[in-house]
Amino acid sequence: MRNNIFAALCALTSMVTPIYAQGQDFAKEYYLQSGLEYIGASHAWQYIESNGLQPGGRDRVIAILDDGLDRTHPELGKRVLTSNPVTGNHGNYVGAIAAAEWNGTGMVGVAPFANLVAANPGTKDEYKTLDGYKIDAFTIAMAAETEEEKAEFETILKYLFKKHSDAVFVVSGGQAGDAPKHGYPAAWAKEPWVGGRMIVVGALNLNAQNIFVLGSFKCNQEGQNLVDFCLFAPGYDKVYGALGKKYKIENDAALANGTESEYDATDIVTVGTPPNEFYLVEGGGTSAAAPFVSGAVAVIRAVHPDLPAKDVVQVLLKTSKMYSGAGDNPSVQPSNTFGWGILDLNAAVRRAIELKTAK
Repeated sequence: MRNNIFAALCALTSMVTPIYAQGQDFAKEYYLQSGLEYIGASHAWQYIESNGLQPGGRDRVIAILDDGLDRTHPELGKRVLTSNPVTGNHGNYVGAIAAAEWNGTGMVGVAPFANLVAANPGTKDEYKTLDGYKIDAFTIAMAAETEEEKAEFETILKYLFKKHSDAVFVVSGGQAGDAPKHGYPAAWAKEPWVGGRMIVVGALNLNAQNIFVLGSFKCNQEGQNLVDFCLFAPGYDKVYGALGKKYKIENDAALANGTESEYDATDIVTVGTPPNEFYLVEGGGTSAAAPFVSGAVAVIRAVHPDLPAKDVVQVLLKTSKMYSGAGDNPSVQPSNTFGWGILDLNAAVRRAIELKTAK
């Protein structure tokens, strides 16, 4: 199956710049990120190119509201237009899942030709540095932890929703600590000021039988019914993102000293050879799932740039693969557990192209 898919990728001819290049091991890059095949990425890219359209989210912009993007990392450097100072590795991880460079080594993102911008919502007014960019998707894989942070986050998001009136906001579901409920900003998805431009994302894992299994997150839980704005994406099973060298060194020192480390040694992958080696790290959860969806937004916008944000949201939700959990009616969508289902980039791309053709 894998060889057949990659053969199809390499056999493509196109009116636009192809998403692959001869002589580089793109199959290895693609399959390192197992979630790409789960969402039908290779089939989506092939269909886009067969229609002579722009692949891989070319020239679209994804904003990462997080702790920064490392411009020195080979998977991120060419994609980053602007970034806040890097204060942690979470933004690197999230950004690479959405748009890591397809460069023949390491990994590849959902939208490898999209651009990235970043700002830290925890730094006063830093989000306003994004004012000059036409952003297609905001990725928010964090949540407010206190009432004060919630109030600050609400102020920031209301500003961004108004300033970037045609952007989709992709947020991690759950994120309420140990409580089985939605944190903020996910819990705002139904608010009138959001206007149907938010997607709440849950994370799924594949077990040994290739059956999706669910963690504690549900689209409708503890009286917070977000099923109309909710879908799931890969969030476990070797979901890789970028790891900055500084944080690799700090993690190695913690492991050597026997102190608490953020990652186990087996989580980290070294790519390339000295002096040009760099690092990827395996993670999981809704922080991994959300950027799959923001990358999908960029891919959709590249093939149909005029599709309004609310319609992009509906395309992604309503082309998702129906999936039911315990207690759900398998014939009813959206479901209490999985919302609209599992992200299907291939189906979403086809629907977007249908809408573009019918225009």
